[in-house]
Amino acid sequence: MSDQEIYSRVRAATAFMFFSRGVPVIYSGDEQGFVSDGIDQDAREDMFPSKVAIYNDNDLIATDATTAISNFDTSHPLYKDFAAMARLYHQYPALRRGQQKLRLTEKEGGIVAFSRTMPGGEEYLIIINTRAQTRTVQISVDPRSERFESLYGQCAPSVQARSSYGVTIDGFGVQVCKALAQKETP
Repeated sequence: MSDQEIYSRVRAATAFMFFSRGVPVIYSGDEQGFVSDGIDQDAREDMFPSKVAIYNDNDLIATDATTAISNFDTSHPLYKDFAAMARLYHQYPALRRGQQKLRLTEKEGGIVAFSRTMPGGEEYLIIINTRAQTRTVQISVDPRSERFESLYGQCAPSVQARSSYGVTIDGFGVQVCKALAQKETP
């Protein structure tokens, strides 16, 4: 698996954690691409330079750095992604406390899509592609949701037919789309 694929998979999994029901938890080092050798006792890397050989031989995600150097890097790609997700999570209450409605799950195709809404509020549609291939799918949405703006990733601007939102999403891609100008259903 390539470094880019590992990075993309971690970003997609973290987006699911941030935007689906529950409280997101980021462990120290996750935002710096720290990975352990696979057992809990080896997952204790420090942000400051380490002298522990079993930590320093780890291949960190999305960087050439090792744990042998200081690793608090606010320009690390995962740090930037996690920070952007955290901003959205805190900015839009529906992403924290809203009702969650499953819109699409594909066992073989790899798409999972769900909406988060507060009573009487806008729909926030989260789409995650768990496969490497770019996908184009139709997703059922609230009939009042006619146009969308991109909050994370690139969302299509409008629905193609009432309650049907056409999406093209890159492999391991994430889209967080906010519905605009909802009108009442007759």
